[in-house]
Amino acid sequence: MSSGGDFDLIVIGGGPAGTMAAYHAVQAGLEVLIVDKSNFPRLKPCGGGIATKAMALLPFSIEEVLETATGTLNMGLRYDAPHEFTTNGFICAFVVREKFDEFMLTMTIEAGVKFLKIDSLDAVKETDDEVCITIDGCTQIKAKYMVAADGANSRVRRLIKPRLDFSRGFALEGIIPYTRLPQIPKMEFDFGCVDYGYGWMFPKGDHVNVGIYTCNSDVSISKAELREYSQKKLGTDGIDDVVGFPLGFGGNTYQQTTERVLFAGDAAGFCEPMFGEGIHNALKSGTFAGKAVAGAVKANRKIGERYNEMLQEIRQDMVRCNYAAYQFFYPKVHGLGFKTLTSPVSKMIFLKGFAGGKTLNEIMNGFYKMPFQKPIYPASYKKFRDKTNVMPWVSKLT
Repeated sequence: MSSGGDFDLIVIGGGPAGTMAAYHAVQAGLEVLIVDKSNFPRLKPCGGGIATKAMALLPFSIEEVLETATGTLNMGLRYDAPHEFTTNGFICAFVVREKFDEFMLTMTIEAGVKFLKIDSLDAVKETDDEVCITIDGCTQIKAKYMVAADGANSRVRRLIKPRLDFSRGFALEGIIPYTRLPQIPKMEFDFGCVDYGYGWMFPKGDHVNVGIYTCNSDVSISKAELREYSQKKLGTDGIDDVVGFPLGFGGNTYQQTTERVLFAGDAAGFCEPMFGEGIHNALKSGTFAGKAVAGAVKANRKIGERYNEMLQEIRQDMVRCNYAAYQFFYPKVHGLGFKTLTSPVSKMIFLKGFAGGKTLNEIMNGFYKMPFQKPIYPASYKKFRDKTNVMPWVSKLT
């Protein structure tokens, strides 16, 4: 790769935020390069749940990498019997992130984006007219704009320090093959198993993904706690491939203050802390970033103000999620918090909202409309349902 201003946009990171930024930019006719420190497929620790609201943002179908989809969700308090939530629509689908990310990158490359595997990102220099990155010790690549989508441990964020009050959550997860279990579990969240967090079970094609999560950076979680959760919920502590990963919070404080470098996904703290769900805001912020850059290049428009305007939708939802996680639900999880979540009215409102592709902010602002909310079926769901004959209330492949 020779140096020079060969690109309109460089994207750092080939995950969901990066691929969406690149995809929308190249669709607008821009010359785009994604750089990543990994070749794909690559191991990506993640629960792999894709909510309906995230599915609705995808510009192409991902049905070929969907493992399961469900309209049923169990929610429990510690190790008590869970409450079952069921609705007439899909609320979530599940993927193996290694396959999902490879598919997303492949679709983006097929759209015309170039990809470069690098060993190191050494420097980022922004001028009035361009961004120059130094990679692998000496090579320089220049572009008009850059999107930093390199995750919770973002190298770009450390190099240029955006206006952001960033914090981390943490999760541990592993897999249990169905051959070790007497039956296939349903999708489940068990709150209070971890301080300011929960344990989860996500059923996939031939295994269940089991994990624990906390949104509080002061809380430590361990493999022993994960095994205890698995033993009590599934009757075995034999978990394979246990890995940990950070999640990036604080995106409600992110402000675009530079003209040439934009942040998206976990690099900008756009993971929401209530459920630790990051794929939706990664896709949305990546989409916004790609469209903002395309508008700037095509119309010679200033980017900072426009991107801030677009991000306001994400910020408002994160403010709502932050309040729920840090002030209402988790501090009161053993009392009012869990009782409120599992009341008959809440069950109906949240499930209909989730199946309708709504964010928490949209559900709370329009709660009186939720009884009439109809489920949505993005292309990925429609094709998956036609291919597998799985209905929304079924939580496994038949």
